[in-house]
Amino acid sequence: MSKTLQAYFTTENDAESAKTDLQTYSVNYLSVEHIPEDQKLNLDIPYPGQGTATPAGANNDLFFANQTPTGKQEENADPSEQGDREFRYLLAFKTDENDDTDLREIVSKHNGAMEK
Repeated sequence: MSKTLQAYFTTENDAESAKTDLQTYSVNYLSVEHIPEDQKLNLDIPYPGQGTATPAGANNDLFFANQTPTGKQEENADPSEQGDREFRYLLAFKTDENDDTDLREIVSKHNGAMEK
């Protein structure tokens, strides 16, 4: 059974790079689209140390680029660079893979975010 996933990026280069890497997996219908200015998408990025296990991140349902695959914040993450990020590009794709952990890691590697 296939499922559709969406990833959000701040730059077109990041979205296209992720798209290229995802093509090595069982995915299809990959498309990168610009999010129009009137449909701005701002997502709250948790500060280092505020994962989903902490009260401040308890309602966070996104997988963010500053997290490692284990869910821990990177030690050198700069809190001043966190906060709201304006996502301008959407990468949509379909996959038949039941475990999408590897796909999420690719998105994260390219500074993207995905809904959980």
